[in-house]
Amino acid sequence: FKGMEENIRKKLIDKCVFKSYGDFKWSMSYKDLAKKGDLNNLANEPIIVSEGDYPDGIYLIRSGFVRVSRKFNNGHLTKNYLGKGSVFGFEELKYNYENPNSQRNHSMSLRAIGYVDVIFIPSDVVEKYIFQEDEVSKALHESCQADNELEIAPEKQKVAIATMKAGMLS
Repeated sequence: FKGMEENIRKKLIDKCVFKSYGDFKWSMSYKDLAKKGDLNNLANEPIIVSEGDYPDGIYLIRSGFVRVSRKFNNGHLTKNYLGKGSVFGFEELKYNYENPNSQRNHSMSLRAIGYVDVIFIPSDVVEKYIFQEDEVSKALHESCQADNELEIAPEKQKVAIATMKAGMLS
């Protein structure tokens, strides 16, 4: 939150909520999953945000990794993986703030891979302190754009879809 006035930054920080998801011993369970060959086991990834939820704030990834996915057939299709410094939920919140008569829910789910720490900033705090600060709002928007550019390549998504369909047919 560089560029914010010190008193505003302190008020914002006071409203932030630190949250942790997953099992702290995640590396051990991840190694076990790797041995089984089942690295896409969503049952072992706690849901932070479900696709279709109303955006009630933004999530700043402080440590660990998360999976961004959407429903596809009988499973989920991974769109991206995010790590430290990434932001989730900003675009939806910004859209809803600018379009009060046309609200959007989250179009993707967010899941903890192993163990993750996030800083949650509630929507009323984002609207009051972040959307009012053009530089901060612009920096968060650019961060989200950069994360979106790192999406899993379409050809890899096609392989994942084909694998999923083959599994449903067998």
